[in-house]
Amino acid sequence: MSKVSVIGLDGATFRVVDYLVAQGRLPGFSRIIEEGSRAILKSTRPPLTPAAWASFYTGTNPGKHGVVDFFRRLPGTYTLTPVSAQAVRGHTVWSIASDYGKRVCVYNVPLTYPAIPVNGIMISGMDAPGLDARAYYPQSCRDEILAKFPDFDI
Repeated sequence: MSKVSVIGLDGATFRVVDYLVAQGRLPGFSRIIEEGSRAILKSTRPPLTPAAWASFYTGTNPGKHGVVDFFRRLPGTYTLTPVSAQAVRGHTVWSIASDYGKRVCVYNVPLTYPAIPVNGIMISGMDAPGLDARAYYPQSCRDEILAKFPDFDI
């Protein structure tokens, strides 16, 4: 059975990564690049973190998944409210993999709060308001991480 890992570096470019690899400052990435594959990813329009990540993990564009920025206006007002995973329309790659019995580990991906049940673990990304129980699935994952790394922060 093959395994797939996706490492996403928000805002990074191969121009920077290659430079640091050449200087020997990213030995882990050097090995990943040598033994794996890589590709340049065209961003979304607008090229903003929430729109891009939601597009990546749903396979749809912002017009379909409904996320453009970190905030959205409440209907009929100018009041801004934070966008969360609940605002993303469409099926995520980890939900589809879970439905097919594949184990997944989702860690620190934007717009994954609150964490959802998956066949594996999910630790919400930077949109999580803190270390509350809704930022992790399963709950035992949170307890285990905090027992081993008491200063852990998302």
